[in-house]
Amino acid sequence: MNKYKITAIAMIASCISTSALSGSITTNLQSSATISSSCMVSANSVSFGTVTPAASGTVTANSSITAKCSNGLPYNVMVSAGVGGTSTKARAMTGANSSNTDKLSYQVYSDSGYSTRWMDEKGPLILGFTGNGAAQLIPVYGSLSLNQYLIPDTYTDSLTVTLSY
Repeated sequence: MNKYKITAIAMIASCISTSALSGSITTNLQSSATISSSCMVSANSVSFGTVTPAASGTVTANSSITAKCSNGLPYNVMVSAGVGGTSTKARAMTGANSSNTDKLSYQVYSDSGYSTRWMDEKGPLILGFTGNGAAQLIPVYGSLSLNQYLIPDTYTDSLTVTLSY
C-alpha cells in the first residue's frame, strides 16, 4: 500500500508543479510608421514631327504629364510659357542653329477642343487634382499653325511643368 501512496503523492505533486508553471501573460508589440506627403511628376514631349511651310491649316500633337501623389493629397499642376513664349502671345520654338533668329509659333492646351491654353494673358492655367497613389495622366494638346516660312532647322522649346502640393 505504501507503494500506491507514494505513486499517488508523486502524481499529485506533478499536477501541482505543472499547474504552478502553466500561466500566461500577454502584452502588445506596437508597429508604427509615418507616411509623409509625396508626389512625382514627369512629362512627355509634344512632337509635331516634320512640317511643310507651304501646307495650310494646323498640325496637332498630343502628349501628357504624369503625376503620382499620395492617396488623398490635393495637388496643382501648371505649365510655363516656355523659353520663347509669353503669356500674351503664342509660345515660340527657336532653331537649333545659333545664327537662326526665326521663331516657330505654337500653343499647348489642356483640352482636346484646343480652347483652354495652359498659359494665356491672365497667367498660368492651374489645374487641381487629388492623388490616388497611382499614376494620373494629365493631357497636353499641341497645335502648330502651318504656313510659317522659316529657315529650315529643328525648332524646340522647353516648358516647365510645376506640380505643387
